[in-house]
Amino acid sequence: MRSFKDKLKAYLELLRIHNVITALLTTLIGWLTVRVEISTLPSTSLIVPLLAVGLVSSAGYVINDYFDVEVDKVNKPYRPIPSGRVSPKEALYLTLALIVVGVAPSITVGIFTATFVIVNTLLVILYS
Repeated sequence: MRSFKDKLKAYLELLRIHNVITALLTTLIGWLTVRVEISTLPSTSLIVPLLAVGLVSSAGYVINDYFDVEVDKVNKPYRPIPSGRVSPKEALYLTLALIVVGVAPSITVGIFTATFVIVNTLLVILYS
């Protein structure tokens, strides 16, 4: 039986935090580019999309690892799913949770943000 620390490390590896940081930075640059005036601290118009992009990006990495498990058993056996540190079922549940937590708040920001996040989510899933 794996320890909580080992399991947490495997989940964080699945999320590819280093890639999420890149996605967050590009989202921030886009937000700053279209923002006419920045007179206050970041509001939900920035925080929610950043959260959504980070979570949906992570969901994409996890579902991609789920679908690539057979290839990864040969090429990347150390990855969390092929190594058995995270089960395929756990990966699917994690993907679903990341999508729900990423998409739900975007609906409260506005139609543009919600549409952007939902389309991004669909593209991430279709890519896998």
